[in-house]
Amino acid sequence: MAYDSYCADIAQTYSITGSLSEAQPPAPLGLRQRIPATSTGLTLGYITTATGALAGNARFDLSYSYDSTLHESFGLGAAEGEQLWILVANTTGGAIARGTAVTWVAAADNANLYYVQPAPTTANARDIIGVTQFEIPDQKAAYVLAKGKGKVIADAPILRGNGLVPGTGTIGTAKPEAAVTDTLMGIALAGAAGAALADVLLNCTAG
Repeated sequence: MAYDSYCADIAQTYSITGSLSEAQPPAPLGLRQRIPATSTGLTLGYITTATGALAGNARFDLSYSYDSTLHESFGLGAAEGEQLWILVANTTGGAIARGTAVTWVAAADNANLYYVQPAPTTANARDIIGVTQFEIPDQKAAYVLAKGKGKVIADAPILRGNGLVPGTGTIGTAKPEAAVTDTLMGIALAGAAGAALADVLLNCTAG
């Protein structure tokens, strides 16, 4: 497993620890996977549009399973720069929805920096490790997007070009910055209504 390179299946959820029935993650939590810029585009996986969950797990068999009315793809489009993904674990007791900004679970007894939770409404942009691009079930490890083009749930209406900070109304969301001096988690690439998924260029720094 090379560091900071694209060599694992990002469209996958993994067991946090190994068992007789499930393999543990292919790399230590916190490992970065970088996807280089492409001139033609790269599809990483498929999502059930209504739920935000992966359509299947690992490799999704397009030969018989894909339905354009039910599924959508995610990945990296042509001329969109590169992406940086970070492997994290969800032990919150519930699924973390698609488009959720996540932070370290900073409980006093939790030393693992890559056990994550939806970003509290008190979070600063510098606290954000990344944003989920598909639903992560409880007790699973998966990759979150830290840098590059992706989606995040809007806490308030967003306009193209807005600098984004963590939402203060709903955990795990993003809203426009209040002042140009704010630390940012990304920039909006298109407008979006509150509670909708917004297209953004992420630049999360805590990972």
